[in-house]
Amino acid sequence: MFLKFKKKDFSTILFVTISLIVFVIVLGSFFIFKYGLNLLSYEMLVEKIEKPYYEIETEDPFITSNINLQNKIIKPEVGEENPTLGQKDAKINLVYFSDYECLSCHKQKNLIEETVKESDGKISLTWKDYPSMDKESLSWKVAVATRCAGMQNKFWSYQGKLFNNFDNLDNNKLIELGKDMDMSMIEFAKCVRNDESEELIRKDLVEANNLEIIGVPFLFVGDQEIMGEFQKKELEYLIQLELKKREGKD
Repeated sequence: MFLKFKKKDFSTILFVTISLIVFVIVLGSFFIFKYGLNLLSYEMLVEKIEKPYYEIETEDPFITSNINLQNKIIKPEVGEENPTLGQKDAKINLVYFSDYECLSCHKQKNLIEETVKESDGKISLTWKDYPSMDKESLSWKVAVATRCAGMQNKFWSYQGKLFNNFDNLDNNKLIELGKDMDMSMIEFAKCVRNDESEELIRKDLVEANNLEIIGVPFLFVGDQEIMGEFQKKELEYLIQLELKKREGKD
């Protein structure tokens, strides 16, 4: 009996060969991905130990690299353009970001002012605007009007009248209050139309964004921060903490 050998079809040989090549490529890719990634992770871990995370060069979009922490602000800056109530040499300066259409902001502002007046010159208050960014909103218009009153050295008195008329504020009321305070309405109107006051407000909004403020009322008590409503005793407690810090440094 003779064994018969069938001649292999060329297409079958080609199929098997290609399958083997593909298998080797897939297997090799698996090992490269697995062990290569582990090696990369190890190298990055070593680099993280030796370097701060913001100095690590990476193409990973989920890792922030090369940020400039020297330019990152952690507390608001107070300049001559910022309305400040109280003595300039006060030991503690409270910086208040607020919106004129915010009822909670109104309540907290009265509490803060009361605390400042009772402090015997130890505390001052700086106002920062945080209105709606819609220039047609009453929030924005009131902020501009108050800044313009400040150009005539009547920021705080005008603001006080605004808050006393909180429930019926409109464009006509803004003008009426200015007239009642004997402001120059010609200068007031010019100020409202130009960009000077708006630029000051935009500057406050940019600063608020850099400080990662996401809502108001927002108060800085020295190095401490308060967002939302608070009680007077809570504010006084934080002030005492800051005063003790100052006394320790003196």
